[in-house]
Amino acid sequence: MHNLSKITLHIGMHKTGTSTLQSFLASNREVLEKHKVLYPKPTSHSSHHDLAHLLFPESKFLMRVENRPKFKKLVTQYYVRFIYKNDYRQRLVLKLWAKILKTSRAAGCTHCVLSSEAFLGASPENRSFFIKLLEAEKIQPVIFLRRQDLWIESRLIQRAKVLRTPLSEINKIITRYPANDYYRMIAPWAKLIPKENIKIISFPRDIKEEGIEKSFCNITGIPWDDAYVNVGESKNISLNRDAIEWFINTKDKFKVNGVKYNEIVAALEEYTCEHPIDPAYKFFNSPLKRKELFESHQEGNLRIVEEFLSAGAENLFEEEDFNRTVWKEYPGLSKKKSDEITDYLHERNLHV
Repeated sequence: MHNLSKITLHIGMHKTGTSTLQSFLASNREVLEKHKVLYPKPTSHSSHHDLAHLLFPESKFLMRVENRPKFKKLVTQYYVRFIYKNDYRQRLVLKLWAKILKTSRAAGCTHCVLSSEAFLGASPENRSFFIKLLEAEKIQPVIFLRRQDLWIESRLIQRAKVLRTPLSEINKIITRYPANDYYRMIAPWAKLIPKENIKIISFPRDIKEEGIEKSFCNITGIPWDDAYVNVGESKNISLNRDAIEWFINTKDKFKVNGVKYNEIVAALEEYTCEHPIDPAYKFFNSPLKRKELFESHQEGNLRIVEEFLSAGAENLFEEEDFNRTVWKEYPGLSKKKSDEITDYLHERNLHV
C-alpha cells in the first residue's frame, strides 16, 4: 500500500498533443502541488519516457539505450553489468517508484500524474509488474486517440523530420504499424485495470473548445488554476511539404553536426508558419487511400465505443466525406523553393 489515492497514467498516443501537454504539466509542477497533484520531475524532456523505457521488451530496450547516451548513463549508474536483464530493470523501476512516493509524501500529494507515450510499449510481463506495483484500482489510464488516417499523416511528417528518409518509404512502414489497431493496443490494459477507470478521448474532436490542457485537467479531476503557465503553446509543429522535402533532400549534402539539429528544425518550423502552401498538398496519401486506412480499422474502433465509451456514444471519431476532400499529388520541391529555404536559413546564420 502507498499514500497515493490516485495515479493518472497519460499513455499517449503520439501526435495527439502529448508534447504540449507534457510541457504544460512540467512547467506547472509547483502550482499542481498546491492542489496535491504530483508531476514527478521528468528525466527526459518534459515526460517520463525513461521510466517507461525500462518496461520495454529487452530487444527494444537495448536499441533505446544504445541510441540515447544520456539515458544509458542514467540506467547504468545502478547496474552496470546487468542492466539489460529484465529483473534488474524492474529493480530500477522499484527504486524510481520509491523515490516518487517519497517525494509525494514530502509534498503532501495524494494524486500522481505520469506521462509517456512509451508506456504503451511495455512488454506483457512488465506491464503486469508495473500495474501491480502502482495498485490497479488506483490507476486511471488516459489515452488520446486520433483517427488512424490522420494519425498516420501526422506521424509520417514527424518520422521524416527525424530520419530524413523519403516519405514514401516511411509511409509503407507506418501504415502497417500494429499500433494502428487501437482496440488491440488498449485491450491488454483492460485485463489488468477496471475498464471504467480507462479514459479514452477522441483527438481533436473532444478537446476543441477547451484545449488539451484544460480538457486533461477536467478528465483527471485536477483543479484548474489561473496561475498555470504555458497554456495553448503548441510543440512539435509539423513542417510543410516544401520544408520536409528540403530537409530530406539535403541529407547527403550535409550532416547536422556543428549546426545543431534542433536549431535547423526550429528555423524550418518558422518557415512553415510564414510560408503556408496549397492545402491540397497537406496529405501524402490520397483521399481514397486514407478512406481505406480508416475503414480497415473501423471494426476495432466500434469495439472501443461499445466497451469503453459512455452509453449513447456512436462513433469514436468525426466522419469525413473523403469524396469531397480536395487533394493534389505533390509535384516535388522546385529549385526555386529549395533556394528560398536555404536562403531563409542563411539569414538566421544557419549556413548549410
